[in-house]
Amino acid sequence: MSIIWNDSIYTSIPVDIGLSTRLMWRSTPPADWSEAQPKPHEETLQTLLAFHLTEICGESLTLAGTAGDYWGGADITGFDSLGKVHLFELKRHTVNQDSAHQLLYYLLRHIFDDPAKFINAWIQRMRDKELQISRLSKTIAGVLAGHRTDNIGDAFVREQLASVTISKAAWKKLDEERQQSLSIAALLELAKRNFKNVPTPEQLEDIAKQWHKRLHSTLTSFPQTATACASPIVIWLVGSKFTDDAEHEIRKWRAAGLDARCLQAEVRFSAQQNGLILRVQSEKFPERTELMQCLREWFGNNNSDDIAKISLHLYHQARPSNKMKNEDGLPLAQPYALIEYKKGRPLILSVNNHRCASMQTQ
Repeated sequence: MSIIWNDSIYTSIPVDIGLSTRLMWRSTPPADWSEAQPKPHEETLQTLLAFHLTEICGESLTLAGTAGDYWGGADITGFDSLGKVHLFELKRHTVNQDSAHQLLYYLLRHIFDDPAKFINAWIQRMRDKELQISRLSKTIAGVLAGHRTDNIGDAFVREQLASVTISKAAWKKLDEERQQSLSIAALLELAKRNFKNVPTPEQLEDIAKQWHKRLHSTLTSFPQTATACASPIVIWLVGSKFTDDAEHEIRKWRAAGLDARCLQAEVRFSAQQNGLILRVQSEKFPERTELMQCLREWFGNNNSDDIAKISLHLYHQARPSNKMKNEDGLPLAQPYALIEYKKGRPLILSVNNHRCASMQTQ
């Protein structure tokens, strides 16, 4: 038995990346999906997922940053209201066993991190509003162009802008602001192959300011939760599809107690030049979603000062090996949370018939 997937859903992404209107999802692909243009760069998928993190993942997540902000982190870093850090590793194409092995890299790097210190360090880097808006402008231009933004230089600018004949030596002498301006102009010129209506640099900056307000204006510090998650890291692997050996690798980590999640996602340009098309296929595990909602509601209605630790039991656990039992690493039929108090008996929180239920242990 392997991972069970929900059916694919599709949505069209407009030129403002879904700023002015909510994403409208449908169960059937748009008419031009099969005729859509070659897949954009992985950075495009990264940005779409980061901008619409909660909606796409089905989890209430706050974006902390992306790999484009600073080197050395996961592709996307976020956190939830329980104080768990969510790390995303994206692949534009099929996720195989080698890709799944990268889960281990992020686990070993962050498993001993204090979640509050880890996230607050990211937030501190995001304090420069003017710098973040400038980066967002370039990031959005990169999405529209379907091009990566971290390797743009004089050659790319000359290729896209016929009026610019700058040499490599002259490019290096330009200040960062001028390089940024030319890079954005070149990306927008390339974007005209994908969109009928491309924003001007001034319109792009306005879109970036609004996205910054939506994503970062309320991001002041990590939530001061009184709970201590036994396993504070959630790792997501995202790709257009998963091979059987990749799914087996994910099950091995789940069997060892890691909350490893997977998501199928791919993006293409509409053949009609009217936007991007995003396909998402999530894992079928509604009980996990219901438990997370149950926990949020429970903590909203109860005093958590006396809680020592909370541990989530989501999957069948066992010693990981290549000869796992059929159920090892698969979702529990009734996942639950064990809430341990500083004094007193622990509490088990679960979902019965779509309703939150709690039971004091003996």
